[in-house]
Amino acid sequence: MQKRLVFFVPILLFLAGCAGFGGTGTTDQEGEGFAGGTQALQLGFLEEEPPEKVLDNGQETFLITLLLRNEGEYTIPKGRILASLSGISREAFTLKSLTVKSDFDLEKKAKSRDQVTPGGQEELNFGEAKYKPDLPADFNLDLRADVCYDYQTEAVTSLCLKKQAFSRTDVNDNCVLDNPSPQVENSGGPLQVSNVHQRPTGAHKIRLSFDVGNKGVGAVYPPGIFTSQCGGNEQQTDSLQVELMSTGNKYPISCSKFASGHKGVIRLVNGVKTVNCEIDTSGLQEASFTDFLIIKMQYMYRDSVSVPLTIENSDF
Repeated sequence: MQKRLVFFVPILLFLAGCAGFGGTGTTDQEGEGFAGGTQALQLGFLEEEPPEKVLDNGQETFLITLLLRNEGEYTIPKGRILASLSGISREAFTLKSLTVKSDFDLEKKAKSRDQVTPGGQEELNFGEAKYKPDLPADFNLDLRADVCYDYQTEAVTSLCLKKQAFSRTDVNDNCVLDNPSPQVENSGGPLQVSNVHQRPTGAHKIRLSFDVGNKGVGAVYPPGIFTSQCGGNEQQTDSLQVELMSTGNKYPISCSKFASGHKGVIRLVNGVKTVNCEIDTSGLQEASFTDFLIIKMQYMYRDSVSVPLTIENSDF
């Protein structure tokens, strides 16, 4: 019989939501460079893996399998998805391990002109299980899988630049330096850039500010922090790495919270963080021009899904 995905409402770390496939965060909009959306991995258990009910006393062997689908625009490298089970005893269920690691690249969703290619879909299998103890009666439990994975989101925003940032606009200017809402586009992923602002603050200085927000339902951690299991490191929650890169012209960018100027770690507060940066325009041309800035966010994301499981007394 063909396998089908079973949907469950995931038990999330700090915000409830639905992780079922076919979400609304991947709608393509004509004219945008990215497919967009605020999802990365969608999680679910395969139907009958595990089944709703299993026998005790080692009388029934069954599988525990997750189905993962990449709804964002970053290909997750081999070995950078970790899934850990909780709510059960490894020994009681005779599992080799409660944690499995991906042995595949999970391809991103991609946009080419007005066509969007769906992201990859793969299974993570915890192997065969059976409940070994002999119970006097039936009992119920919740089987939970936490999934941690590396991810990246890229945002592109347009900037108006020229050497004399405070000079009045003249007929040669083709853009506005004092802009409260430059255009910004985000690749598909739960971390998104919004509320971009630029304004001159000195003869050769432009201030740039933007918000980084977690628009998904999972938790954010620094890139690469989970290596052996998806659990712990709670003191690192809400931290991620942000890097700013010019697509054309070279000009110094210095952000107040970044030791290296254009790259550093931020910590979200209530799911959002405002980043303030300064651009030195002293080495630029006199006439205004439009340039594009890439804001790259690198992080690990943690999400979860659960399913009820009944252990039946095989004596009845």
